[in-house]
Amino acid sequence: LETESDGRERSQQTVHSTLLGLRYTPAPRVSRVRSGAAQPQPRRGPYLSATAGAGFAKDAEIEDNLANFDAYSPGPFAAVAFGYDFRSNWRVELEASARRNDVDLIDFNPEFGEARAGGDIKMRSLIANLYYDFSGVQGFQPHFGAGFGVARGTYDVKVRDSTFVDDEDTAWAGQVMVGATSHITDHAAVTVGYRAWMGGQFKMQQPDGRPLRTEQIVHTLHVGLRYDLR
Repeated sequence: LETESDGRERSQQTVHSTLLGLRYTPAPRVSRVRSGAAQPQPRRGPYLSATAGAGFAKDAEIEDNLANFDAYSPGPFAAVAFGYDFRSNWRVELEASARRNDVDLIDFNPEFGEARAGGDIKMRSLIANLYYDFSGVQGFQPHFGAGFGVARGTYDVKVRDSTFVDDEDTAWAGQVMVGATSHITDHAAVTVGYRAWMGGQFKMQQPDGRPLRTEQIVHTLHVGLRYDLR
């Protein structure tokens, strides 16, 4: 906590989080070879997944304005997806997700300084993801993924009981994901993951008609459940 020359106080906060998850997958196919030994075959087929976690939004600059969204509170994240496993280590899926972060501070500029804010920013997105599952190590199977799609951003933010922005817009969205999966039964698996999600630019207007353009970056820790549809 630092006190500036004009008496205002400035602080920073860093939060480290650890989460667990559950993922549901099909059992490996088993075939008999001439030697009589059972050999597992790669999984393939459609699946459903559900994911939940916490999102930590990054400070966001506001174009056409000297202000920026200077601090957010951690907020909830949830997603559902329909996907398909191929015989190789690749998977594809279509994911619908929602995330929300409360706005705590807006930094106007060095002349006016920071001001307490209220309200939140909601993001809803539809993204096509591509995953690669690596070979498992000691019961865990790491994965890496990336996706691209669209997002709808809703901004409802007030400063000193006055509306700063109350508008929404649609923009592109993208994300990268890393994580690991641990199978707990033939069909169920636990997943722990991290993703960096980005949406922008959202083009809106403030109550006085001034344009407001900004983007949103959210770092998310999440857990998930996957269910095989075969």
